[in-house]
Amino acid sequence: MTLRTALVSALMLSASCGASATLIDFEDLTLGDTYSPVSLFSTGGVDASIRNFQWSSGAWTSGGVGQVSNWGWAGGTGNEMILNNTNLGLDFVGSVGSAGYLVFQFGEYGGNMNLDINGHFVNFNNWEDLDGATIGGVTVNVLAGGLGNDKGTVEFNGLIDKFLTGGQEYAVDNFRYQLVPAPGALALLGVAGIAGRRRRRSS
Repeated sequence: MTLRTALVSALMLSASCGASATLIDFEDLTLGDTYSPVSLFSTGGVDASIRNFQWSSGAWTSGGVGQVSNWGWAGGTGNEMILNNTNLGLDFVGSVGSAGYLVFQFGEYGGNMNLDINGHFVNFNNWEDLDGATIGGVTVNVLAGGLGNDKGTVEFNGLIDKFLTGGQEYAVDNFRYQLVPAPGALALLGVAGIAGRRRRRSS
C-alpha cells in the first residue's frame, strides 16, 4: 500500500468516525473588496490567490478581477467570490495540509471556465462537461446544475494539494473540505477504527 493510498484510507476512516468538514465561505473578507491577478490573501485559514485566466482560445489574460459580493449568484447567503475572467486558487498543502474531499457551490453565467487540480489544467465550457472525469488524480462529480447559466454544486474526491477554479461571470461559495490526516496520525486512526469495530461487535 502506498502512502497516498494509506492517507485516503485514513481519511475515509476519519469520516466514518464523525470528522467534520471545514468551511471556506468568504465571511472573513470585506464585502466589496476586489483582487486582481496576482493577489495573495488568506480566507478560511487557507492560502488563496487570484490568478490569470485562460480564454477558450488558449490565450491568457491578467485583466480580470475577483470581488467579494453578496449577490447570491452561487446560491449561498452572505459573502461569495465573483470571478470575472480570473481564477481563484487555494493552496491547501501549503497552509493546512492535503484535502481528501472538497465540495462547493457555484454559479456559471458567462463563457468558458478554468480548473486546475494538483497542476493538471483544464479549460471547459460547463461543469457538466467534467462530470465523472478524473483530473490530477481527483474525481469530479456534479451534484446539481452545471448545464450553463445556472447554479449548482460540484464535489471532488481524492487527494487535493492545490486547487484552482475560475470563469467569466462566475461565482463560488461555501467550499467544504476535509483534511487528510498527517502520516503520524495513521496509527491512531487505525487504533480508533479497531476500537470502533470491537464496540460494534460487542453491542
